Amino acid sequence: MEDSFGAAARNQRWSEKAPFLSKWLWLLFWLVIPQALASLLSGNVIPADYSALLLLGKIFQLIYYLGCGLVMLKLSPILSRYRTAGLCYLIGGVVTTATDLLPVSDETSTLALWISLAGLLGVLLLLAAEYQECMGHSELLEDLNLDLSRQWKKLWKLFIGCYAALFVSVMLLFVSALLGLFVTLAGTLGLLAVMILKLIYLYRTAMFFRQFPKAEL
Repeated sequence: MEDSFGAAARNQRWSEKAPFLSKWLWLLFWLVIPQALASLLSGNVIPADYSALLLLGKIFQLIYYLGCGLVMLKLSPILSRYRTAGLCYLIGGVVTTATDLLPVSDETSTLALWISLAGLLGVLLLLAAEYQECMGHSELLEDLNLDLSRQWKKLWKLFIGCYAALFVSVMLLFVSALLGLFVTLAGTLGLLAVMILKLIYLYRTAMFFRQFPKAEL
């Protein structure tokens, strides 16, 4: 009897939260679409001559980071991880975009060094944001949909694998330009595939809460 009462109380609690969660998770789903496009436009697969496409990619990325940051903060009353993810998205997105767009005439100057360090900090913050978001979704679903919860955990590992490939590609450029470009292309396309998976998981998560049984009055 106690277990049944506890389950009923839990379902009642989640029924009240479900409309709020489905609304903001659905918005998050739509924000991933420009980011998937930005992964191609702002990556090394686009020649430097196409500066307009590169700039468009940076704009899409900034929209994604700021949008995700605000949505995560909106979801923060549900889980504290979302607040951390939101702050990391906002700060990391602004820092990364600014360092990418700042012109540097002398790459050996002190200013260039500081910009590079700021850019590295931005990347680390964005990685932290992705981690907190994926773990937050996983934690949110842990007692409701275990299969989807586990998929969110696996998605984070795929993110790390793609970013590791991109990091290795930079090192390989000093050894072999052709090999480095090949690994860069593989890492960029892999990241695009991961973003598509994230799109699918966000859709499934949003629909899960949209279809959650309504609270009994």
